[in-house]
Amino acid sequence: MSLKHFSEFYTGKSLLELDREKTFIKWKIFLIDRGIKFDINEKSYFWFSNYLLDFIKDLYDDREETEKDIWYSKNIKGAKKSATSDRLATSINFSDIPIYYKDMVKRYFKTIITKKVGGIVLIY
Repeated sequence: MSLKHFSEFYTGKSLLELDREKTFIKWKIFLIDRGIKFDINEKSYFWFSNYLLDFIKDLYDDREETEKDIWYSKNIKGAKKSATSDRLATSINFSDIPIYYKDMVKRYFKTIITKKVGGIVLIY
């Protein structure tokens, strides 16, 4: 049902070009106009736009992992997880970092993630 509503909502050419936050706001207004009640705690129609855009961008985004705003350790070239890193997060999200600082923070983390110590690559 969410896909049916979304096909009525979106008539553009490429989902890759959509801004996640702006699309979510427009999507929410679209659904409210059609009588669907919004509940911030309910994971229903309202969150579908975010899930869909994240899926499409992850599937078709062919940039190097460290150029993206969300890094998954398994996709970073040169980084290997140590035997003790299973307890650690497998992704880093830079989405909420102000644009002015984002590149500097990414460069710092890229250096740390791929830093070689005694032939062993560490991921933090």
